[in-house]
Amino acid sequence: MTPTDAPARIHSFDAGREPERLKLKYKGMRKTRSAFLRGTCHLFYEDWPRSLSLNNAPLAWLCGDLHFENFGAYKCDNRAVYFDITDFDESVLGPCTWDVARFLTSVLVTARDNKLPTGEGNELCEVFISNYFACLGAGKARWVERPSPLRHWSRPASGPRFEPALTGRGRRSTIGLSDGDAQRSIRRWSNSSAG
Repeated sequence: MTPTDAPARIHSFDAGREPERLKLKYKGMRKTRSAFLRGTCHLFYEDWPRSLSLNNAPLAWLCGDLHFENFGAYKCDNRAVYFDITDFDESVLGPCTWDVARFLTSVLVTARDNKLPTGEGNELCEVFISNYFACLGAGKARWVERPSPLRHWSRPASGPRFEPALTGRGRRSTIGLSDGDAQRSIRRWSNSSAG
């Protein structure tokens, strides 16, 4: 496929969608290369080489459309604020290398949009790859926050109730008590409140 058939491919992919929203989407996609990349994930994978060795990587659940704009901050029920992937509408089970390739493409395209020298875009990619491999080598995700002795807070008809979290033997909770002490205190409080 050639770049000249991209408009027809985009319109074919978007067939049946609400025309007014498509006009807004297409207007936004014309602003920058990054905006075009964000709005045409399907082209990225349609043009992805089928015989590439990256396709032989282990399968994982992917964002599918990993780029700068699909990261953000959000607040969870535990009131903690997280910075993470925020868009999963194109999630797919695929080779774990696909999200990495898509994100690196986003880095290079965004660097170009921001008129960074080519070398700086490549350096950003190298920093990402080295940190990505370091995290994989560590074998576990980093804790975003310290474990809490309080897993759930609920308000049943009889009043507030805590359910202790399983935070691991001998570790200290965020309130300075060992897990066992925190859980015993919570049980005592729950039992006295229920009566």
